[in-house]
Amino acid sequence: MTDRVKAARGAEDPQQVALACWALLVIVPRAVLHGVSWALEHPLRTIAIGLLLAGLIGALTL
Repeated sequence: MTDRVKAARGAEDPQQVALACWALLVIVPRAVLHGVSWALEHPLRTIAIGLLLAGLIGALTL
């Protein structure tokens, strides 16, 4: 996906630009929603994701 975006930056071909936009505007949010729905299916997954995010946020703010 990153290769398509890099190729589309200097491209004159509208198809490359369209594919890069598709990747960023459709595929990425869809993957995020899939991950969130997976985490919310089971309470232990939700707790584990919450702990991981808390640890990440704590590490980034120190």
